[in-house]
Amino acid sequence: MSVIDKLLKSIRGVGKGNPITYMQLSAIIRALWSETHDNNVIENIAQVAHGFTVGQTVRQNGEGAWELAQADAFGVMAIVCRVVTADIFWIRTGGLLPGEYTIAAKYFQSIVTSGALMMQTDPEVWEAGQYWQFIGTGSDKGLLIEIAEPTIISEIAIGEVKEVDLIGVVDGENKNYSTPVAYQPGSISVFLNGQKLNKDDYTETSDTTVTLVDAPKNTMFTDVVSAIITLK
Repeated sequence: MSVIDKLLKSIRGVGKGNPITYMQLSAIIRALWSETHDNNVIENIAQVAHGFTVGQTVRQNGEGAWELAQADAFGVMAIVCRVVTADIFWIRTGGLLPGEYTIAAKYFQSIVTSGALMMQTDPEVWEAGQYWQFIGTGSDKGLLIEIAEPTIISEIAIGEVKEVDLIGVVDGENKNYSTPVAYQPGSISVFLNGQKLNKDDYTETSDTTVTLVDAPKNTMFTDVVSAIITLK
């Protein structure tokens, strides 16, 4: 239940003997402003009998209609963040989606179920010819959405050297990043905005993760974290 829904529920009995208070009205206005002025939210998408639920991944098809997303070349465009009516829904393309998600877990578009998410697993489940698309990271408040472009998995060969984008939130605080596939210990070279970091600037914490000494910053020019790895 959203902030607005909770506030409206608390004042349904408003009347002459129980007038709405200034604080209640002010809170509703602030919540409305916050939701409708978020650059990551598109409100009031009208589609008759859309059938979506909060948390599903969606995209527009060639005719402009919204549909559940799949793990393919077209991938995910947004996540449903609110269902207003059977014919109106909101989507979110970034920011925080409130809900219960595993803290620090990496979420991808499911390779099996349309409109669903899957967590990164150990060992990885990817196979050559499949598409993987990073969607976001779980937190104690919900899903931090960072929808990446869908990427096809090429033939995975042990010993192959590959350049990859590291997965993780760039917010000036996060130092933990992961690779889309496992790498051989000692083989990873990490880059920040194209500049190779010294080995002292990061630590290999597993065959799919790395921890930086300094957290990349999220400014007008967001830092890009990448790596060159030898596949395991």
